[in-house]
Amino acid sequence: MRINRYLRLFAAALVLFFAGVVYAWSILKAPLGEEFGWTPAALALNFTITMCAFATGGLVSGLLAKKVPAQLRVAIGGLLGGGGIAAVSFLSGEAILLLYLLYGILAGFSIGMVYNTGITTPTGWFPDKTSLSSGVVMMAFGFSTLVLGKVLQAMFDSPAFGWRKSYLLLGIGVVVVSLLTAPLIRTPKPGEVPPAAAKKATPGENFPPLGMMKRISFYGLFFVCTFQAAVGNTMISFAKDFSLSLGASASLAVTLVGLLSVCNGVGRLISGALLDKLGLRKTQYIMALVLMTAALSGLAGVLAESLVLGVCALVLCGFSYGFCPTFSAAATLHFYGGAHYPLNLSIINMTLIPTSFMATLAGGLVESSGGYLGVFLVLTLAALLASVVNLCLKKA
Repeated sequence: MRINRYLRLFAAALVLFFAGVVYAWSILKAPLGEEFGWTPAALALNFTITMCAFATGGLVSGLLAKKVPAQLRVAIGGLLGGGGIAAVSFLSGEAILLLYLLYGILAGFSIGMVYNTGITTPTGWFPDKTSLSSGVVMMAFGFSTLVLGKVLQAMFDSPAFGWRKSYLLLGIGVVVVSLLTAPLIRTPKPGEVPPAAAKKATPGENFPPLGMMKRISFYGLFFVCTFQAAVGNTMISFAKDFSLSLGASASLAVTLVGLLSVCNGVGRLISGALLDKLGLRKTQYIMALVLMTAALSGLAGVLAESLVLGVCALVLCGFSYGFCPTFSAAATLHFYGGAHYPLNLSIINMTLIPTSFMATLAGGLVESSGGYLGVFLVLTLAALLASVVNLCLKKA
C-alpha cells in the first residue's frame, strides 16, 4: 500500500513533538530542585550536558544514516530517550550524577538521534518543498516545550500525578510514539516520490563532510548559526526576568515567555515557506533584518525602560530563533547537496554546544552587573556580526 507522503511528514512531526520535551528543562527541573535541594547551578549544568549530548547524538545518527535505516534509528533513539526520562522518576536526592547520566547523556544523546533523523528524512519525500517540510517538523519540535510543558506543569501540581508519575508517563509516551511512528519515517525508494514533485527538485553539487569542512562557507555558516541561535537562546533563558525588570506583572511575564515560544515555532514554519518561495538569498536578507531589529529593540527597551519595546524584542527574538534551524537545514542542503545531507547537517548542528554555554555566560553577566544593558550590548554585537557574515554567504 502506497502511504501518502504527508502522512509520513505528520509522523515525523509527531515524534519530534514528543522528543522536543527535552528542551522543557526549565519546567522539568523545578520539582527536582524543590524535593532534593539541588542548586540552580547544578540543574543548569544538566541542561548544558543535555545539549552537548543532543548534538553528539545527531552527529552519530548522521554517521549511521547510510548503514542503519531511519526507522531503526527513530525506534532505538525513542526507546532509549524515553527510558532515560522515565528512569528519572526513581531518583533519590543523593543521585544527581544519575540525573546527568539518565537525562543529560542518555536522553539527550538518544533524542538527538531522533531529531537528526526526523529532520532530514522528510526532505527526501518533498524535494519540491524541502524547507517547508523541514519547517513543519521543526515547528512541532519547538511547540513541544509550550504545549507539553504546560501539561507537565499541571501534572506536577496535581496530587493524582506528582513529578515522579509525570516523569514516568512522559518517558513512556516518548517510547510509545517513537515506536508507532518509526515505520513511517524512512527515506523514499526510487519511484516513490511523485513525478511532479521530483521535477521541481534542483540538486546541486554534493560535498562529503570533509569536503564541506574545507570550504570557507562552512565556517561562515557555522558562525552565523552559532551567534544567531545564541541571541535567541539567551533571550529564552531570561525572558521572564527581563519582562519583570521592565514592569510586567508576574502573569504577563509568564504569558510573554509562552508568546516567545509560539513565535519560535511559527518562525520555523514561516522561514521554511519563505525559503521555498523566495529562495535562500532573499530569505537571508529577511533573516538579518529580523535578527538586528530584535537585538536593537531589546537594547532600546533597556535604555528607555520600555515594556512595549521589550515585548517587541521578545517576539522578534522568537521569530529569529525559529529561522535558525530551518535556515541551517536549507543552507546545508543548498550549498553541499543531498548525498551526505544527514551527516553534514549533524555537523552544522554542533553549534548547539557553544550556544548552550553562551546563555550561561549571559546569565552570569546579568548577575554580576545587576541589569540587562551589558547583555544586550553583547547580543547586538553578536547579531551584527552574524548578519554581516550571513549576507556574505552566497555559494559553497
